[in-house]
Amino acid sequence: MNTHTLGVLEYKKIIDKIVSFCRSIPGKRKASNLYPGKDIAAINHSLDLVSEMNDMFEFDGGPPDLEFGDLGIRLEEASSSGTIIEPKELLNYSAFFRIVSECQKIKSKYEKINDLVSGLVYPDSVHGAIDRSIDPSGDIKDSASAELKAMRRELRQVKAKLDEKFEKYLRGDTSAYLSDNIFTIREGRYVLPVREGDKGHVQGIIHDRSSSGATFFIEPSETVELNNRHRELETGERREINRILRKLSEMLYANLAAVKTDVGSLSDLDFIAGCSRLSRRLNATRPLFSDSRKIRINNGKHPVLVLHYADDPLKEVVPLTLEMSEGRNIYIITGPNTGGKTVALKTVGLLSLMAASGLFVPAGENSVFVLFEDIFADIGDEQSIDSSLSTYSSHLNHIRAALEGAEEGSLVLLDELGAGTDPDEGSAIGQAIVENLSRKNCFAVVTTHHGKLKALAGKVAGVVNGSMEFDTDKLRPTYRFLSGIPGSSFAVQIAEKLGMPPDITGRAAELIEKKEQDLTALITELNRKLVELKREEEAAGLNRLKYESLVMTYEEKLKTLEKTEKERKKEQLKKKEELIRKTVSELDRLLKEAKKKSADRTEVRRIRKKVSADLDKTREEIQKLSPLPEGEPARGLPGETVFITGINAEGEVLEPADSLGRVKVRVGNVTMLTDLKKLIKKKEPAPVGVTSVKTDYSPEAGMELDIRGMTFEEAEPIIEKYMMDALNSGLRTVSIIHGKGTGALRKKVQDYLSRNSGVQSFRLGNWNEGASGVTVISLKTD
Repeated sequence: MNTHTLGVLEYKKIIDKIVSFCRSIPGKRKASNLYPGKDIAAINHSLDLVSEMNDMFEFDGGPPDLEFGDLGIRLEEASSSGTIIEPKELLNYSAFFRIVSECQKIKSKYEKINDLVSGLVYPDSVHGAIDRSIDPSGDIKDSASAELKAMRRELRQVKAKLDEKFEKYLRGDTSAYLSDNIFTIREGRYVLPVREGDKGHVQGIIHDRSSSGATFFIEPSETVELNNRHRELETGERREINRILRKLSEMLYANLAAVKTDVGSLSDLDFIAGCSRLSRRLNATRPLFSDSRKIRINNGKHPVLVLHYADDPLKEVVPLTLEMSEGRNIYIITGPNTGGKTVALKTVGLLSLMAASGLFVPAGENSVFVLFEDIFADIGDEQSIDSSLSTYSSHLNHIRAALEGAEEGSLVLLDELGAGTDPDEGSAIGQAIVENLSRKNCFAVVTTHHGKLKALAGKVAGVVNGSMEFDTDKLRPTYRFLSGIPGSSFAVQIAEKLGMPPDITGRAAELIEKKEQDLTALITELNRKLVELKREEEAAGLNRLKYESLVMTYEEKLKTLEKTEKERKKEQLKKKEELIRKTVSELDRLLKEAKKKSADRTEVRRIRKKVSADLDKTREEIQKLSPLPEGEPARGLPGETVFITGINAEGEVLEPADSLGRVKVRVGNVTMLTDLKKLIKKKEPAPVGVTSVKTDYSPEAGMELDIRGMTFEEAEPIIEKYMMDALNSGLRTVSIIHGKGTGALRKKVQDYLSRNSGVQSFRLGNWNEGASGVTVISLKTD
């Protein structure tokens, strides 16, 4: 694909940015070779990978750190020469294998990325061997082999003995003959620094002499054997280390093919991660491709400008919105200097190149591009003294190449068409070029200052005018693209605003042809009205935002008030319930006293039942403040999933209703009896806001209560209600199923029962009642 100056400059900057975002050397190399493609399936595959990588960064923090070097090439070179790989380099392979292992754990939801890394081979035996043999600093570990461990243990012992002996020399009579009160090592042997005149007083072997000749380095005779063993062990250690390194190297050589495959796969992954980082930096979106020769750029931005101003919150790139299609395939953009014409032209070209390269583009959602066969560009001034090329000549060379190569599937970008020569002749050659491009039916974006080219719209097939908006009041460009409207250079107006003498600007206006004057005046007025309209639109937008913000504020206040009122009512009802609880407690006390005084226990029980009914009513009122799920009344059929009003819990019907209209329902690990009329058939999907909570019980108590799976803190209010209902129902014996487990729940239940005034006695169940997993309770009947 021919991209000429556009490809050499701006496109290369984009590639360089991706390279900087890659972590590995092979990934950087792959990024530097990125080039626009022509296979739509391959491009969409690349876009799928970038899309999944964006999700991985968003939800899982991105892939593992893919920092590694040219390990495949280096290993191949080492293998061919049989070189022993150094410990530091072995650590690089260990780190690489760790990356391989981590990449094999990438979540399965990233299907395309998993396909990319599906061929990874993790040589766990090699990785484990390296990690067992070499520590992070590059030293060989004692655990690398049993032989090395034994040698080093003995070496430490011999060294300790040598240190001890030589310390004695330093503290003993021998110290009088030393030039310095230290011992040192020469040629791997422990020696003493003896003055020249005293060397006869120290029996031993002379190993060295100082440069001044004043000191002899003597190994005492009695340490020769220890020194010999020390040297033997050091030599053996080096030999064993070399053997270990060679073995590790050979293990790597045996896995050369796997390493090269892994480097290839992970460099591809690193490249995709680099493309994703660029996408996120540009706030880019996925491009779509048209099947009907249509380009639609929604709020597209020049990518290099976005990167340039990324860290400057005060600078914002003005977006470009532009559409091209069959019959509207050539844009002629006019307008003043520095108004943004060239940036608009480059934006079209660069975004088309990025899309064809499988990259996300800095544009709005649903931006559509054509996959061009070639992109030709003549942008900038390439005047060359050495090759005797003028500005005009260099432009013509690029344009000639475009005219010779452009076809229906091409995009041609021509900046400042007709510039650099006589204006009339430049306009004529410019018109001829546009007509030629029209006959080829290719896409083209042309910028120019020649007013005559504006008139081609409507006369030459496919030609459409475009311009860059200019604020004539403030004398500055707005950089907004206007489709279908020709622009003006505003040369006279700008000169007048900048203080050019009136006689000069007046004369210049007179020299402009009448038709051109009328057109310029029309364009000026149109620009002024467009700028005013834009300001009014922005003001209206701000007012709408203020209104919406105000509405949201008051809605929030209303919700807060409603919530506060609900909380207030709930608090009142909770206080009332607490009062009733205290009343029940007081009645228990009265009941005890009545037993002692032989009072009317039937009347006390009647009062207690009434208070209990009040408590149930209060609970119902609290529940009314929370919305109930929608649904039809339950039929009470076994297996039916139901919502139980009054306790905000979901359960499953176990048995049909009995003669009293009571249904056995399982809620979690708890089985309970409740009225059929309290059940609502659960809708699918489950009502929002209904959550499983710990259960309360209907007033009609069953013969047993199952609290397995609960903590005592969760079970206590349920037990309390159950016991109250059992007493009110006149039951004599009930059971609480708490399970065996550690016995902690059983102990707390029995502690509670020992304090309950309605309990006559309790015991563990017999073998046919559940044994230690059940507590059987006898209730007081009078």
